[in-house]
Amino acid sequence: MIPIILDTDIGTDVDDALALTLAVRSPEIDILAVTTVGTDACLRGRIARKLLRVLGRDEIPVAAGCGHRLDGKDYKPMPISSARGFIENEQDGLPLQEQHAVDLIIDLLQAANTKITLVLIGPVTHTAMTLKRRPQIREKIERFVVMGGSIYPKEILRKEGWLKWVPGFLRAGVEINLNTDPAAAEVILNSGIPILLVPAEITFRTYLKEQERAQIRQSTVPQSAALNHMCDEFQALLSKSTARMPVDRRFAQVYLHDALTVAAVFTQDFVAVEAFHLTPGKRFGVFRTLPQNRLPANALVVTDLDGSAFKRLFAERVFGVTLR
Repeated sequence: MIPIILDTDIGTDVDDALALTLAVRSPEIDILAVTTVGTDACLRGRIARKLLRVLGRDEIPVAAGCGHRLDGKDYKPMPISSARGFIENEQDGLPLQEQHAVDLIIDLLQAANTKITLVLIGPVTHTAMTLKRRPQIREKIERFVVMGGSIYPKEILRKEGWLKWVPGFLRAGVEINLNTDPAAAEVILNSGIPILLVPAEITFRTYLKEQERAQIRQSTVPQSAALNHMCDEFQALLSKSTARMPVDRRFAQVYLHDALTVAAVFTQDFVAVEAFHLTPGKRFGVFRTLPQNRLPANALVVTDLDGSAFKRLFAERVFGVTLR
């Protein structure tokens, strides 16, 4: 089993909850802890805690962490949307760890007898703070598996045409995780620790088509009703929030960004991976993971995807459904 710490901003996009469920139901993975980041980090922690409880994994510790960026500035608003109705009151869910998320990450890494993979599916503030506070702890980290960045931003939903009014050089801005805390992302990219990057131009190809959603809605697996409700809540909010933006209305889909990232931890059967040298930078005010082809590679990047094969694995493990 691959020991991981899952660092997430669960509660906004539904894919974090789907990714956590996939991780729980993947025997290849040993989840040592879940840490939550972003505005309302404690509420996000309670969402993760309750989901783990209903999945039968109470023993996994959950710690809330940063509500601000590495530079001390507040995150941009990150509304709790997909989990509305899942957490019913302030006491709903089991207690969180008393430790701050960064302290828990440090303790787990220091105590580990084997290297740990950090799976980063939210802003990467916690990991950057960990490396700032304990630089030597890098020796305990196997690699980072990161949902974020974009190598070829013009490719984001190019085939679908849903962003046709958004200039290619600005499409990198639809990727949220690294753009939310660019200073922290720079620490990660410059850390020298192995990175597997799952970029936005790939993850946006994972949206569930209506016929796939219809099959998943027929799931009788425990907790499937709650997860399907989260999907509906998120899609409705995304549709409303993008109504006045220069995007096609079909942009409001359930994307499996983070679930793909979790799957990439234990299998590459449905992805192609290439080595790049990535440097942090900005283009037109948008954070970018910029490839430098003349420099030695410092990261592996997912560059292609068999979406049907991935979604079959996802649906079988999370919903107990075989997609047709």
